[in-house]
Amino acid sequence: MRTILVLVLLGSSFGQIASHQRALHRAWHARAEFQRTHPCPATGKSDPCPGYVIEYIVPLACGGADKPSNMHWQKTAKKDRFTTCGVIAPNPASPEPVRGLSALKPIVENMERAQSAISIPNHVVRDYQLSRPGSAKVDSDVIAEVDFRAPGKYTVKKRSGSSVGEQVVKRILEHEVAIAVSSQKSRSAAVTQENYVFSYLGETVLDGQSYYLLHLDPKRKQPELISGQAWVDKHSFLIRRIEGGVKSPSWWVKKIHVRFDFASPRGMWVLSSMEAVADVRSLGARKLTSHVLDYDTSVVATK
Repeated sequence: MRTILVLVLLGSSFGQIASHQRALHRAWHARAEFQRTHPCPATGKSDPCPGYVIEYIVPLACGGADKPSNMHWQKTAKKDRFTTCGVIAPNPASPEPVRGLSALKPIVENMERAQSAISIPNHVVRDYQLSRPGSAKVDSDVIAEVDFRAPGKYTVKKRSGSSVGEQVVKRILEHEVAIAVSSQKSRSAAVTQENYVFSYLGETVLDGQSYYLLHLDPKRKQPELISGQAWVDKHSFLIRRIEGGVKSPSWWVKKIHVRFDFASPRGMWVLSSMEAVADVRSLGARKLTSHVLDYDTSVVATK
């Protein structure tokens, strides 16, 4: 019974962070509308706005609306930081990262625009496998079909091995669909300047291709936000990989490490694979992986 409980908790956490692709796709639209209707205080134009950033008046995580009416221009030097919902406190004495600052801003802004504009599938088929890290044995294998169009639904098409895997996958998909159909939940999980402080770490090579490497520092403790790194394509500015740790949902799970890999075939942006490894008290590590098997190329989410 305890084994089932902690694995379900893993499924819950994995599902909460599995919607980054859809969140990123939504991330730019409300911001762009705010810039159109509220010109930069420094230049009188929509973009760029030197010395200012766009912030939420009430953060989405605290129930704030994902609308231009809940946004305002904030001077960078006086940027506020929400410590708890409804309470604003100044940034701590330590400065925000400045390494590679001149390169960082255009990378982040182009990344947000690219992921907002590209199409993503509304319907996917995935294969999920539950196992122990380093073991060739698969404890459970589940194939599921997901439709992200509101109200959202999923179907388990096939299962082999332990029934625990199916329970975990169902928890994953419940969370993922709930986030995907909610603009507010999706926005609060996006890899954007509203949710993260970015640092530029330089350039790196992945699978023979060169990428910008960014450090991700969440602005608040939230299960959907990842403390780690993002690999950004130097040409398309689409994220190729996100990897790092997330907040544990329970005392039973000591830590969770996740990795998301993306691909952009045929003009679309697809979450091609995911991996989550949880270190569970008294039980050791458990690994959950997922790979896309098929996706709909005719019905997609677009700007």
